[in-house]
Amino acid sequence: MRADKGFDTVEHYAPPDSFGLPGGARYCSLLFEDVGNAAANCLFDAGLSQKATRASFARCVSGLSGRVENLLFVTNDIFADGLEYPEETRRYLDCMASLHRDLARRADVVLEVVCGLPVFHKGQLRLRTECQQAGSNRSAVI
Repeated sequence: MRADKGFDTVEHYAPPDSFGLPGGARYCSLLFEDVGNAAANCLFDAGLSQKATRASFARCVSGLSGRVENLLFVTNDIFADGLEYPEETRRYLDCMASLHRDLARRADVVLEVVCGLPVFHKGQLRLRTECQQAGSNRSAVI
């Protein structure tokens, strides 16, 4: 869906704090898709604890926020089914809930898309064009 739309796409399967923008590039927008898969990679592939996973995301946000005007994280609502899960899945859900809170606390804008419509929980959407005026209109997807 993003082909020929001006996005640089970077596949990254390691913990988020190990990600670096290619060549020290500066981007107007960076879309981190998706938090759930990245958290699962940390918890289950890399064997990190919930605390270490949260810390990895925090370092990622800190490292990217000064180099990207619009840093967007995409995640999923995985809490509404009401089912009972095994301990391993509950650990993942607990970690996701913590990550949602951590990211929301640091964010300027938090919005949820319900049936295709934005529901704002914090802040308001504004387009930042300073990066475009400075000569950078590159966007990346992780």
